[in-house]
Amino acid sequence: MSQWTHICGCIRFDALRGMVGMPFSTLNAVKEHMGKTFCYDDDENKWDDCNVPCGSEGSIQFVFYESPDMSSIAAYTVAVWGDLRDFGSKEDIETVKKWFNSVTKGEGVMVRNAILEIDIDGKDHTILRHED
Repeated sequence: MSQWTHICGCIRFDALRGMVGMPFSTLNAVKEHMGKTFCYDDDENKWDDCNVPCGSEGSIQFVFYESPDMSSIAAYTVAVWGDLRDFGSKEDIETVKKWFNSVTKGEGVMVRNAILEIDIDGKDHTILRHED
């Protein structure tokens, strides 16, 4: 029987849009920062390019929202979810933690809020929270 790990979260990126040279001044920059995903029915190249946590049938996924108010610092919100099959060992959870920290911290990254829940079927829940 397969083990499933369910992931759900949200990340709010602040940005000064419209200013040349500023990190995350475009939605495409945020998408690139988050990583490359794949779904079960994608071609092999997409599976090979994946650089986010994944199971045997697909990776975590994202939906991106861009605030229409260009003067608002609350520029982008990213919904994160996934149902990862054959995933959930202690090493796998560390992989998710490393990925989460890599997208919420670092030079030029302005994250106001971020939270990610990891729910392993029949086991513990883990909640990751961004902290400066």
